[in-house]
Amino acid sequence: MIRHIAMLAWTDQISPDRLEAIEAALERMPTVMPFIRRYELHRDLDINSSHDFVVIAEFDSVADYEAYASNAEHQAVIDELIKPVMAGIARVQVSI
Repeated sequence: MIRHIAMLAWTDQISPDRLEAIEAALERMPTVMPFIRRYELHRDLDINSSHDFVVIAEFDSVADYEAYASNAEHQAVIDELIKPVMAGIARVQVSI
């Protein structure tokens, strides 16, 4: 099993409406890609943190993760909603 963790940092330009739109769009990913085994989205509590938001996803295989990462709808969310307000990102994929 593969666990993907992406931690995002937002610019000061992110609005509450944009954050809600990002969350709503990402929440659709398991319905778009039923091979996602587990999917979590969390806002940071702002306690000594370097990032503002985290996505945790689990997949049966590397191929499933790669299908998720390259999915056209997922990429559209990243390009249209996330990148314009993203200050930074850290990603890790681990075997569990």
